[in-house]
Amino acid sequence: MSAKSNILLVVNPKAGSMDVDLVRSKMSEITSKQKLSFETFETTGNNDKEQLSKKVEHSQFSRVIAAGGDGTINLVASVIVNTEVSLGILACGSANGLARNLDIPNDLEQQIHKAIAINTTKMDVLMVNGVLCMHIAGLGLNAELIRNYSNSKIRGKLGYALGSIPTLLKSDYPYNFEIVINGKSENHQGVLLAIANAADYGTGATINANAILNDGKFEVVLFKAFNLYQIFKTFSSNPKIESEHAETYSVTTVQINCSKAMALQVDGEFIGETTTVKAHILHRALKLASMDTA
Repeated sequence: MSAKSNILLVVNPKAGSMDVDLVRSKMSEITSKQKLSFETFETTGNNDKEQLSKKVEHSQFSRVIAAGGDGTINLVASVIVNTEVSLGILACGSANGLARNLDIPNDLEQQIHKAIAINTTKMDVLMVNGVLCMHIAGLGLNAELIRNYSNSKIRGKLGYALGSIPTLLKSDYPYNFEIVINGKSENHQGVLLAIANAADYGTGATINANAILNDGKFEVVLFKAFNLYQIFKTFSSNPKIESEHAETYSVTTVQINCSKAMALQVDGEFIGETTTVKAHILHRALKLASMDTA
């Protein structure tokens, strides 16, 4: 069984591992066998959200499939959140962090079958300074790395790897954070602060091992110091970080105040610099295509 035929495929031709012709041909091949049809919307980087919103609203699609990386998935989700329109995912980005956390298969055909499946499930999303976040937002070294990556001509995981050393050399860490939860304030120093709905970065590093994507909560994870052993542990089968190296807070809302303007990233996209971050949960606000029974 598959989704209704009013499907929109949103393609980002600049995504890290995107082969637009292959994605379209495989979509056509699989959907035609199931007597389904789809339309295609190609992002340009110019008013994509506004144009996509109008197309979804006017055409009454029941399923929108994002073919791209975390940024493309976030774009589609921001348009259909809190609606009855469901999201399918074809992971074609550089790191595919969200797809990794949602157990999206690597094989394109399997991804398409999951993306057009009739069943759906619901997941939480976050609002971070007014920007929708499905995966992980953050301040500190990771956000600086993403800022540098956005200015690099080298894409994919190699681009992240090559950007890590200059990021470490140029970043002015540790940073000062004031974490405000339920009116109570704590002051900390750290090298990275993650606002995490999910467990893993696209690199495979696990920073929030107990993440549940529909539990009505998210985690604030503060890494206190740059420690290579603890970093390597996040890639291991036992990624738990000791409390002396990291603090974790499970919350529904949080405010982070910084002593100076810092880079903010949301779902792998550099948003800009800020001194204050406000985040809150939207519980089960996004419908996802699922191969499981509803």
